[in-house]
Amino acid sequence: MITHICEALKEKKLDCVLVIPPAVTPSSGQPGMFGREQFEQLAPVVDGFSLMTYDFSSGR
Repeated sequence: MITHICEALKEKKLDCVLVIPPAVTPSSGQPGMFGREQFEQLAPVVDGFSLMTYDFSSGR
């Protein structure tokens, strides 16, 4: 699905930037939903990644 969306955006001369969660869940230290395998699969398709960092903004 992401491949098709990125292809459609590129046809219109637009960039495809995928927002991704951290590779490790901050509260538990457990692996997150998006890891190296997903990154390597999508890197050739998207123009860039934007890492969600708002989970790291608190002083905890």
